[in-house]
Amino acid sequence: MGVLGSGRLLRPSLGHPHLNCRFHLVVVAALLCLMTASPVEASPYGILVTGIDRMSSQADIAAYMEKVAEAGARWVRTDFWWYSVQWVGPGVVDWTYFDTVVAEAERQGLAVIPILWGTPQWAARDGVFSYGVPDMAAWEWFVAQTVSRYRGRITTWEIWNEPNFSGYWHGTPHQYAELLARAYLQVKQADPQAMVLLGGQAQIGGTSATFLAQILEDPLYPAGAYFDVHNVHTAFSSMATIAAYLQGHRNVLSQHGLSKPLVVTELSYTSDPAYQTVAGYADGEPGQARYLADAYETLLGAEVSVVVWASLRDYPNGGGSYADSGLVTTTLAIKDSFQTYYQLATGEPPSTPPPPPPQLTVSAVAVALTKPGTAQIRWTTNVAADSQVTFGTTTALPGGAQSSTLSTSHLISLSNLAQHTTYYLQLTSTTPGGLTVSSGVLSFKTK
Repeated sequence: MGVLGSGRLLRPSLGHPHLNCRFHLVVVAALLCLMTASPVEASPYGILVTGIDRMSSQADIAAYMEKVAEAGARWVRTDFWWYSVQWVGPGVVDWTYFDTVVAEAERQGLAVIPILWGTPQWAARDGVFSYGVPDMAAWEWFVAQTVSRYRGRITTWEIWNEPNFSGYWHGTPHQYAELLARAYLQVKQADPQAMVLLGGQAQIGGTSATFLAQILEDPLYPAGAYFDVHNVHTAFSSMATIAAYLQGHRNVLSQHGLSKPLVVTELSYTSDPAYQTVAGYADGEPGQARYLADAYETLLGAEVSVVVWASLRDYPNGGGSYADSGLVTTTLAIKDSFQTYYQLATGEPPSTPPPPPPQLTVSAVAVALTKPGTAQIRWTTNVAADSQVTFGTTTALPGGAQSSTLSTSHLISLSNLAQHTTYYLQLTSTTPGGLTVSSGVLSFKTK
């Protein structure tokens, strides 16, 4: 297996503070250039698609991407599981999953934010599948090959998910700083125009700001030199807490002489009232929809470049606070939050199905026998229509009488009927627009 960039790790020099400032101005300008390269990438609206990997069918992946596009999003964030490419070992490579995700996203006009992570068992130093610290040479190879394969089709690369959370990263801050640095250099070598996102940090008390400071201060791999765009996650927080959280991270960057553009690659809130813990957003689906709208307003107002809702659909396995945080259910049925997201992302009111066609109904059917040989047939309809009656002494109903007068109260008189005879009849009304209603076959006996 060829390894790109293995061996001694070269680091960009942080240099003089003024040069450092100029470097970050260039980074910001590059990001803005990418973000405005097309109508797709100019949008700040993204959606996370989870639950897909090497075992997922093309039909499922296509259905999810189509739903993301239907919501009006222009970014889709999804897992680029390393194990999906090299499940068996370093000598066997299968790009089917990645190729399918990219192709289906492109088919829907979506720009992809891939999360590079998911250590295969054979490459995990600590023996932990998926979240373990990898063999760094194997990691470099994976990053280099992936970025090279999709150069020009993917412009941003996120390095791991929530590395400050032990549930997703089993290493130390120092080990993540090394992982990030090695990935950054491989990305830039494979595609100098691509942007590297710091792995989105989970909002867990004050640990994310502490983790950020630790990786920025790493003596061997100072992280500030190895990502272009800062990235955090937020969920189940008041708008004031979100604003303070963002400012806290910006303060840490500033204390280290850094200014980075900011994205939020996970924003979440549930539609389950049992877990709606934020005041003012505790009434089920409407509460989730209002939270989404207010959180997007807060984040975009704080100059966050891209905000990704997590996630597209409810999580099918297990319960808990995040289980119902999707814009759609597990069967892809849309929720109130989907409609709100669409309106925000497109600037248009959510589409509604056309009203059902009007129905013509008949009621209050009555037969009055006023004198021998005659009968008066009455009925009502809910819409003005004409009046028609067919009748006879058999169910063939050979006779007929009608009135073209439009009314909701109908009267047809029949005369010259045989006395003491059973007659059958059916009444019908038709509107000028072509709606027609008929009764069943009725019967009466003359005097």
